[in-house]
Amino acid sequence: MRANRVKLTDEERRKFDDISLDEINSMHDVPQLQKLMQYMDAEGFPQTASVVRGRMSSLGMLRDNDPEVRAKTSLEVNAFVDDLTTWTDELKQDEQSKAEEPTLVRPRNGGGVPIRSVPTTTFNSAPVPRKKKKSDEDEEEQDMRMPTSDDIAKAQRMMNGGLLEDPDAPEEDMSLPGASVDVERTLKAMRGASPQEKKWMAMKEKEKGNELFKAREYRSAIDAYTLSLMLDPASAPVHANRAAAYMKLKRWEDAETDCTAALKCEPGYFKALMRRGAVRLETGVEGAEAAALEDLRAAEKIEPDNKELLRLKAKAERIVDDKRERKSMKRMTITEEDGDDDDDAIAADEPPTPSKKTTG
Repeated sequence: MRANRVKLTDEERRKFDDISLDEINSMHDVPQLQKLMQYMDAEGFPQTASVVRGRMSSLGMLRDNDPEVRAKTSLEVNAFVDDLTTWTDELKQDEQSKAEEPTLVRPRNGGGVPIRSVPTTTFNSAPVPRKKKKSDEDEEEQDMRMPTSDDIAKAQRMMNGGLLEDPDAPEEDMSLPGASVDVERTLKAMRGASPQEKKWMAMKEKEKGNELFKAREYRSAIDAYTLSLMLDPASAPVHANRAAAYMKLKRWEDAETDCTAALKCEPGYFKALMRRGAVRLETGVEGAEAAALEDLRAAEKIEPDNKELLRLKAKAERIVDDKRERKSMKRMTITEEDGDDDDDAIAADEPPTPSKKTTG
């Protein structure tokens, strides 16, 4: 049965949620240590509670006369600290092995290592797939058509000083080079964690991914979202957020896959519908524009006044109408050419009209 929840102020709750090993070992406030231990027990973090209990015991503040309890607490604390020390030593060995290739390193959150989680930086993501080439016939048809509003907008951007910029290129990624971590090792460190600890860790990785996304570190954000999904695979918002990061890198197929996964977790999820509609306008796959319009119309029923959604929906309608009109014109041209051939054949089969004889 879960222990009664301890009453905390908002400031105490924020402090306890982000507390580190160094901070626990430097605490001397008996009431604060007692609150922290009760809070971790109540929230389902037994490992952290054992560390706090060990700190209180080392200061002579834990009045527990049961030698079995003291021995169990000591073993739990020692085992946890040994695991953390081993993990830290392995990280140092990795850093030393990469010393020949110095990289820029900066702390993300500051402070010590969080007790209830393993800090995650980034791991290598898959290479960006190349765009699919269109057939020669499609390219020729695209060259012959009238320019669309998007074509005009691109031309205007180039005239306004963007001659050296490719408007179709992925956005610049600001992720730090060489800041990779072994994901399997991170998951191994979380293997003995409780479901609540894994859920908490997944939430922290999601928040980290959001901050990295804002900092334009898209690959690092993808890595954080990926680890979050490994710990909590059924999170629709994290799937949708990772899709947004893929979109920044023009990885349309990966983004569409994540949007679809988000909709499986939460049908009717607005952001997933709108982002999948936007992605399908960019894939170049036959029929994708019509599917995009279907997604955007479904999203419109949820948020009919969303300006970005209305802009995307209008764009999809223009593209679908334009393709329908071009197909219709092409069909008419083929019909006319077939009709001209039939007239020539009929004219060739008709016997010549005899000329009238003139009488003298």
